[in-house]
Amino acid sequence: MKLKFWLATAILTSCSLASQQLLAAFPVIGGKGAWEASAAFETRIFPRSGYAGQGNFQPSIVFQPSWIYDNEDGDFSFIFSGYSRFDLSETFAPYIDEAPKNSISQHYIKDMYGLWLTEDWEYSAGFQEVFWGTAESLNLVDIINQQSLIEGFTETSKLGQPMLKATTSRDWGDLDLILMPGAVRQRYPKQGGRLSPIVVSPNAEYADGDGDHNIDLAIRWARTFGDMDLGLHYFSGVSRSPSLEARLDQLVIQPIPFQIDYQLVPVYHTIDQVGLDLNWLLGDWVFKLEMIEVHGEVYAVKNSGLDGYFRELLAILNVQASIEDQLAAGGALTQEFLNSIAPKAPGRYRAAVAGLELDLGSILSSDYDWRLILETFYDQRSDQALPAKLFTFGGRWAMNDENSHEAELGMLFEPESESGALRFEFSRRVFDDWLFSSKVQAVFLGGGYKNVLRDELDISRDHYIQLSLETYF
Repeated sequence: MKLKFWLATAILTSCSLASQQLLAAFPVIGGKGAWEASAAFETRIFPRSGYAGQGNFQPSIVFQPSWIYDNEDGDFSFIFSGYSRFDLSETFAPYIDEAPKNSISQHYIKDMYGLWLTEDWEYSAGFQEVFWGTAESLNLVDIINQQSLIEGFTETSKLGQPMLKATTSRDWGDLDLILMPGAVRQRYPKQGGRLSPIVVSPNAEYADGDGDHNIDLAIRWARTFGDMDLGLHYFSGVSRSPSLEARLDQLVIQPIPFQIDYQLVPVYHTIDQVGLDLNWLLGDWVFKLEMIEVHGEVYAVKNSGLDGYFRELLAILNVQASIEDQLAAGGALTQEFLNSIAPKAPGRYRAAVAGLELDLGSILSSDYDWRLILETFYDQRSDQALPAKLFTFGGRWAMNDENSHEAELGMLFEPESESGALRFEFSRRVFDDWLFSSKVQAVFLGGGYKNVLRDELDISRDHYIQLSLETYF
């Protein structure tokens, strides 16, 4: 608590000393602004209907506007960027047999903040999107922003976080001081959503602290040492990844084929996290590492991309398997039983993701950019219904031509359950201002889980192909 107090004092003092400059720099007349935007038509095609009878076709339109304003003196900027997705299946609902059950419409602010520049510091206030990390598959250290999972657990989007931020660059490195008033809740897929075998209650709970009014603090130092980039951070506040706890008093029909009589409620805990991220260039190789240590009574899976979805799925399957064993033995499904099988919060744990990236294009003296990626993930809570290790294999190819041909392949494997996932992405520019992209994703459960659930959870229902045509203006 002392460290949190002094960190808050330092941030507030820095902002107070610069307040006169900040107010004087606020633009009233003059300066210039510039709008940019992108619009895309996307559709997902599923080979089979969903667990709750969802259709095979999911079209939508995505609009992302942005605006940047700079004053005449060059010491103030205002930045805005937003995100809107309109699920067209809602529009077509009157012309089809039944209303859509899997809407992925959502709208949110990514950035909306003022940026003031002084001789040694940068100060900003408002909603911002911040990224920390070096790994490709999972960014453990990336803790500032909350995520939206409405489009599916594999398609995460960052929500703007309100904050006061002070940044300086010196000979000894770059320093970020961040004060965050208020916690943003994670957005989960709606009932009946595709790419989500579970439904999460909208009634979030806060286990400790001041709830969603808690004041979060973060500090990060980063520096480059030759071919190595190193970052260290400390975070104190509400965890961005809530624990999902089963409740019998909040029933809902789940979009999965087996009987289930409980709902998962997101419970947010207050944590302290320290971490390290490293990117080290070694000739044609790049070594990447992210490590964290978390203090706090929290058990949660970081929902981020395919890895986060896969780990969340395996954790839920373990809970469901225990419930089926209890019912098969003639036992009752009570809240006490659900509490007894819930993963126990360790109070403190460590996790890491490490990987290597090989530049094959350089080795082969090719004009193309060929890269191979291998990453492995470890979580100390492996005895708490989480997979102990995950391995990610992948590759990236870019033609470096005027049409910007690019392709990526990622494969995920969990050896204990013999389960895995696959994702392939391809994009190229068409015409002058249009970008075509496609994506294929599939998740496979190993024999152990299929036996436990008697083949009831056929995850192949959520294999899909996504096509997108995007333009910029």
